[in-house]
Amino acid sequence: GFFMSDKKQKKKIDPLDVVFGVACLLVMVVLLAYWLNFKGHPISAEVDNWGVFGDYVGGLINPILGFFSFMALLITLDLQRKQLNKSEEQLELNREELRLTREELKKAADAQIDSAKVMDEQLKTQDLQRFDSFFSTLLSELSRKIENLYPNKIGELEGKIFESYSSNESKRKLIMQDREFSIFSILVYQILKTIDEDLPEENKKRYSNIVRSIVPNSLLQLLMIKCHIDTNHHNFDAYIDLLERFSFFEHISLYEDNYLCKCSVLLITSTFYERSAF
Repeated sequence: GFFMSDKKQKKKIDPLDVVFGVACLLVMVVLLAYWLNFKGHPISAEVDNWGVFGDYVGGLINPILGFFSFMALLITLDLQRKQLNKSEEQLELNREELRLTREELKKAADAQIDSAKVMDEQLKTQDLQRFDSFFSTLLSELSRKIENLYPNKIGELEGKIFESYSSNESKRKLIMQDREFSIFSILVYQILKTIDEDLPEENKKRYSNIVRSIVPNSLLQLLMIKCHIDTNHHNFDAYIDLLERFSFFEHISLYEDNYLCKCSVLLITSTFYERSAF
C-alpha cells in the first residue's frame, strides 16, 4: 500500500523546469567561481574593474543562457508537436465516434422504418381479413338473390323486355315492377361501392372480378339495360362509373343467334357505355 501511494505522489517532471533549473545552477556556479577567486579583494570603486567583471559575467553567462534558451525553444516546440498529435488523435477519435453514432442512428432509423412497414403490412392484412369476412357475407347474400331470380323469373323478365322493340320507358317500368331484380341490382352496387372505398387500388379489380364471376350472363345483360334506362330518372352515374372502371361487362355476351330483337337491344345499349366497361 505504501509503494502504491508513493507512486501516486510522484509527479511528472516538466522538461522546461529542468532547463530553467540547470541554467540557474550554472549562473550560480559562474558567480560563485568569481567570488571564490576574488573574495579576498575589497569591492572596487573603479569603473574599469566593473567593466572587466561585466565582460566576465557576460562572456560566460550569455552563451549559457543562449544555449538553454535554444533548448527551451526546442522543448517547447516538441511539446507543442506532441500536443498537436494528441489533438489530432482526439479529433480522429471524435470523428470515429461521430461516424459510429451516425451508423447507430441510421440503424435505429432503418429499424423504425422496418418496424413501421411491418406494422403497416400487419394492419393491411388485418383490414383485408376483416374485409374478406364481410365480403364473403355479401357474396353469400348475392348468391341467394341470384338463386331467387334464376332461371324462372329471369326468363320471364327477359321475355317481356325483349319480346318487342318496346320503348325504354316500357322496359324501365317492367324492371321496376320486379322487386327481386331491383334488390339484386342494389346489392351489386353496394358490393362494388364497398370494394372501391375499402380496398387499395391493386386489389379492387380482383375482388370485382369475383363478383362478376358469379353473375350469370342474362343478369349482366339486364343490369346493363337497367343502369342505362334509369339514368334519366335517377342518378346512376356513380353506378355506371363503377361498372366501367371495374370492366364489369368484360365477359358479357351480346349476341343471340336466334333472338334478333334481343341482340339489337343489347348492342344499342352497349354503345351508351365507355369501352372500358367491356
